[in-house]
Amino acid sequence: MTTTPVLSLGAMLCLSIGLMGCKSPFSAVVEAQVEITEVAGKKKAAKKAVTDKAKAKRSYVSPPLIAGYKEGDPLFPGLVPPVVDSLPTGKPGALPPVPNPAGLPVLEQKPGVPVPLTAPDSVTTNPTDGLSYKAGDLEPYSGSAVFTHANGQRKFEGFFKNGLRNGPCMAWYANGTKQYEGKFQGGQLIEGYVYWYYADSLALKLRGDYKKGRMVRGTHWDRQGALYR
Repeated sequence: MTTTPVLSLGAMLCLSIGLMGCKSPFSAVVEAQVEITEVAGKKKAAKKAVTDKAKAKRSYVSPPLIAGYKEGDPLFPGLVPPVVDSLPTGKPGALPPVPNPAGLPVLEQKPGVPVPLTAPDSVTTNPTDGLSYKAGDLEPYSGSAVFTHANGQRKFEGFFKNGLRNGPCMAWYANGTKQYEGKFQGGQLIEGYVYWYYADSLALKLRGDYKKGRMVRGTHWDRQGALYR
């Protein structure tokens, strides 16, 4: 039969090709991938080496040199060091007394006394009940009294009965302008006048007229003193 020589010829051809170093297509692809991987690895290693070298160079920066400077020389030879005064020694002296601007008598308070000091024979208003008392008395005050502001300007002049304003009374603001005037009864203005002023010029702005404990009329002026109609 003719099939045997053909097979033998094919076997011999394959054997000869294998001895000559013939490689299959699959083996060629594998070798190409290996070569690409090796090249990429070499490039990555080279890049890392350059980066490490750059970091090593930036790790230390030498200070700038000054022309003519030697180790141990002062940097600023013309600078005069400041003179520092020595701290005082010994016990500090007492502070000078603070003057009393109101001209009131200086009172001495014993330690542990919670009651605020009041000048002798003065009349003050108790914020708890709203009544006025004379210093040292437990009963509400009845009689005449004069109050002053902290700057010495007169604040009030009038009469009290059982701790309330009763009778003719007059009051002023700290700047000297009049606040009210009239007749009081039981702490209320029964008949008289109350005044208001412009804050910038202190010119009279409004006057309220009181009758039987109520304001019955108001008169208004402008800043130039003209009466409003």
